[in-house]
Parts: sequence; C-alpha cells; structure tokens
Amino acid sequence: MNDESDDSSDSATETRRTRILSRSPLFQGLSKGERRELAKRARMKHVARGEEIYYKGDAASELYAVADGKVRVTSPSHDGRELVVQELGAGGVFGETGVFGKPQRSATARASEETDLLVFDFRDLRADIERKPRLAMKMLEMLSQRLRRTTEKLEDSTFLSVEARIAKTLLALADERGRRTEAGVRMMLTMSQTALAETAGTVRERVNRQLAVWEKKGVIRRKGAIVEVLDIEALRAARDL
Repeated sequence: MNDESDDSSDSATETRRTRILSRSPLFQGLSKGERRELAKRARMKHVARGEEIYYKGDAASELYAVADGKVRVTSPSHDGRELVVQELGAGGVFGETGVFGKPQRSATARASEETDLLVFDFRDLRADIERKPRLAMKMLEMLSQRLRRTTEKLEDSTFLSVEARIAKTLLALADERGRRTEAGVRMMLTMSQTALAETAGTVRERVNRQLAVWEKKGVIRRKGAIVEVLDIEALRAARDL
C-alpha cells in the first residue's frame, strides 16, 4: 500500500515538474518526452521570502526555473546599493551564464516572495545540450536576451535622466501587471520604493520625490500598494525626454 502511495506521489511530482518546464520559453521547443526526461533529473527547492538563492561570486553549478513565486536578480555595489538585472515570475529561468562560461555567479539572486524552484545540475544540462540542438539554440537565445538587457541598462544609466528611468520602469510595470480602467491603467505595485529605485538605477528618496510630483500633476494616483496611471502619455513623454 505504501509503495503504491509513493509511486503515485512520485508521478504527481514528475508531472508538476514537466508542467513547469512547459511554461518556460527555454524548454517549450522540446517534445513532451524530452521535457519529461529533463524533469526526472531535476529537483524541487523551496526558498523563503527574502532568502538568497546565491550570491555574486559564488561557484555556479545549477540552473533554476521558477515554479511559483518571484525572484529578483541584482548586481550589488560596494556601497550597498543594488542594480536590478532581472525580475522573474513563474516559468522564468536564471543562473544560466555558468553553463557555458566561467562557473561563477555574475549576480545575486533573491526570492521576492515565498518561491518554489526547479533545479538542474549543470553536468546533466550540458549533456542534454549536446544531444538536443533545439535546447542549445534556446539557451543561446536566452543568453543573447540577457546581453541585450544588460546593454539597455547601461545605455539607460548613461543617456536617460533619473525621471526618464523612473517613467520607463513604471510604464514597463503597467504593461506587465496593469489592467485598464476608465481612469487609466491600474496596477498593484508589489515592490517597495527601494526595489523600484533599484530597478530604475537610482535611490528611494529620488523615486519618492518623483512619484509625489507626478501625483500632484495628476499623472498618477496612489493608494497603498495600488498605483493608477492616469496620464500614460505624460509618462511616455517623461520617458522620452
């Protein structure tokens, strides 16, 4: 009886892992059988809110896919500030840079909320990449996207004003999380002003001042964690200054 229960539990776990892979762009090009094969060798890991998954400079030996929850990947500075490199939800994949290059973490990854991860050992993944050209191409595509994001962040910090960077960040959040209302675009701003500042490459006080200015001008309206963008064209204009 116990053996049957264990078999049923193992099957359910494997099914969940396979389903997680089907939500990830990295693994969507694979067949169901190939995803199932990968899922068998992966393991699940729970990470508490605020817990570090790895630190910049750590040895790299695993790739992660987000099953549930949110992960923030940041590049910390010596004075304690952080630049947000990536925000990931369900289906997002991170920790990929060590698969091909130097096996050392180039950023810090932290759970923004209670998070479940699917974890792959680099050794297994490299063997799969050699056998599955589609997986290799998807991995290269993901690395190219990461390079583009890094280049864009560098360009933004060099060429855009702080106001433009904050506007760009809010517009991206509205596009990703917002829903249209009669007044404009309404969204739950689940990140703190500090996290918003890190994403925009500035400090919390500057974000607070800018949000207050836009609220006074009627560009946005705030109530707790809810932000409504009332004049999206004004935000676009601020982004494009």
